[in-house]
Amino acid sequence: MTNTLTRLLLTAALCGLFLLSEAQERNAVSAPDPAAPRMPADSISRDYRLDGVVIGTQRPPSPLGSIAEGRFRLLMRNSSALPRFAGSIDPMRILQLMPGVQTAAEGNSGLYVRGNDAGQNLILLNQAPLYAHAHLLGFFSVFNPGQVASFELSKTGGGRIETAMQPATVVVQSREETGVRWGVEGDLGIIASQATVTAPLTDRAALFLSGRRSYTGWLIGALSPKGEDDLNYRLQDYDATLAWQIDDHNKLIVNSHYGDDRTHITYNEGLLGGRLQWYASVSSATLRSELSPTTHMENALYYSRLDTRLTASTTGISTQAPSSIGDLGYKHSTRWHIGRLQLAAGLQYAYRRIRPQHIASDYGGIADAGRGPRYDTHELAPFLAATIPLTHSLTCDAALRYGFYLLQGDGRIASYRHASPQPSLSLDWQVARGSRLRASYNYITQYIHKVPSSNISFSTDFWMAPTRRTPPQHTHHAALGYFAEAAGGRLNFSAEAYYQRMYRVLEYNAPLTGMVNNRYELEQYLHSGDGEAYGMEFMVSYAGRKFNGWISYTLGKSVRQFAALNDGLPFPASLDRRHDLSLAASYMPGERWELSTVFVYASGGTYTPTRDLYIAGGSFVRGHGSYNGARLPDYHRLDLSVTYWLRRKPWRSGINLSLFNLYAHRNPLYISWPVLVDEEKHEYQIHPRRHYLYTVIPSVSWIFKF
Repeated sequence: MTNTLTRLLLTAALCGLFLLSEAQERNAVSAPDPAAPRMPADSISRDYRLDGVVIGTQRPPSPLGSIAEGRFRLLMRNSSALPRFAGSIDPMRILQLMPGVQTAAEGNSGLYVRGNDAGQNLILLNQAPLYAHAHLLGFFSVFNPGQVASFELSKTGGGRIETAMQPATVVVQSREETGVRWGVEGDLGIIASQATVTAPLTDRAALFLSGRRSYTGWLIGALSPKGEDDLNYRLQDYDATLAWQIDDHNKLIVNSHYGDDRTHITYNEGLLGGRLQWYASVSSATLRSELSPTTHMENALYYSRLDTRLTASTTGISTQAPSSIGDLGYKHSTRWHIGRLQLAAGLQYAYRRIRPQHIASDYGGIADAGRGPRYDTHELAPFLAATIPLTHSLTCDAALRYGFYLLQGDGRIASYRHASPQPSLSLDWQVARGSRLRASYNYITQYIHKVPSSNISFSTDFWMAPTRRTPPQHTHHAALGYFAEAAGGRLNFSAEAYYQRMYRVLEYNAPLTGMVNNRYELEQYLHSGDGEAYGMEFMVSYAGRKFNGWISYTLGKSVRQFAALNDGLPFPASLDRRHDLSLAASYMPGERWELSTVFVYASGGTYTPTRDLYIAGGSFVRGHGSYNGARLPDYHRLDLSVTYWLRRKPWRSGINLSLFNLYAHRNPLYISWPVLVDEEKHEYQIHPRRHYLYTVIPSVSWIFKF
């Protein structure tokens, strides 16, 4: 009863803030101040794609650039209206509040879109694939907010054909403006600190440098009781962007990113220890050229790499599980505008080297101490695309991408070739002024697998190349959406229904005794099957001068079916959530105060329960229930962020207080089934035990911009 009353009071408070801001805005409109300063157009514009043309409309500043066409665009230049997490505005956490994006609980660093697995998403950072977008346990993403200009999520069925290499895509673009002034911005907090430096080199060139470093290891050491156990953890990210406007028709952008995690745990005075390390690096160079007022060309070179190493040790035994993936690629695209007709053509090439996770141990030669198998692959994909205005209110987008894949063979790995056409078609109908209807179909072939090590996406997940035994994944996707706006673009509504059919998705089911074995073969523990996902998504957003917010809701279902699992019967996907609700709101009652809150509710994730326990050959043997046949309790939390600005002009300085999981609800990370001994009854028992990562997390930060 108390929890219900608390939520009702919070909802009423939010409604009151909304009505108050509306009354103030109406008063401001009815009695304008002619001496009041006017905001520049670029800070109060919103992009819409209408009949293939991007136009702008005057409206209050909003961080939500667009929610139409199965896409969501986040503009960081207006990010002050977004909720803060641990004192910072994290774009990846904002994306998880969008419809169609499943809520990932604490400890889960994956991104799940419309029933897809974590490996069915592509993260592009300045044209280059990024294989680790979140740090350990998923609390922080790897992106420095001051370095990023925009985020765009293309859910399955949306986005441009040149980025449609996997079912869902997140395109991250760094700042690249020129003619800037010297400046420093960032935040200094008790968990982590970050800063971005803007340096004008010339009138046509600018340099952007960002860095972030956590000191959670020091904080944990200071707060933990002195004893036999020790935990040390830190993360860091660094970014650099050089933007050079060579002349009026050519612009060069060079980007570089580096991030890593280091975790070290020791127990029982060092007798048992573990270490997890990973680092990701991405570099790219993009040249944009205007060949004529109607013809534009883009060329990009990139390199991306991810290395992960898990080490466990005890007396006399040390075991390692390394893995890595690296890409070297080139992209080209040319676009033509002929009136309302738009044409595009180009190609992509990627050379990829993958070393999947394998086990190496120094205990009696149990496992091979070598580096494991290496997969060298080539992927080539030319494409054609056209935006065709059929009538004044009806537009057709048609595209064809043809993928060619080659796996180089050696003595251990057989050669493998594959080719597949990947068509895309959509119709966009402007029903009336401010409302649109869109239908789309996509067929995608994915030439890379991500192998999960558990039901949650963790840093120990690794990548795998398609082979004869594990062919490429295929996805058919269809979507139908309705999008409308009112109140001069301040109020927006979207509703979408989707269905997708997936083939050759993977599940990894290797027991520990099988992994630590000198005859261990990865592919014998990879199971290939099919899946389907369908659902409906709804979102309502409002952007005012004092109040910004949105409500998103997804009703969905995602199932899998494997011949080798669950007796061949369908079972729920790992992150199948029937209901997923997110509410975000920010309010500025005055010049100095900013208040924001986030509420999230989602159905519990799935897991495979232990059904019974018996003894065979002197050892305990567990009997399991149906695969992913049980669910964790429903997930929910409330976040609160309060910022007080000490100074607004000519430079900014403020104090932020953030509370993650305000009412300290215990959302379990997983459930174990330990064996307990009842000495009085002389019997063994098993009881479920819930394991939690953390409850409420407070953070205080100093925010600055000079």
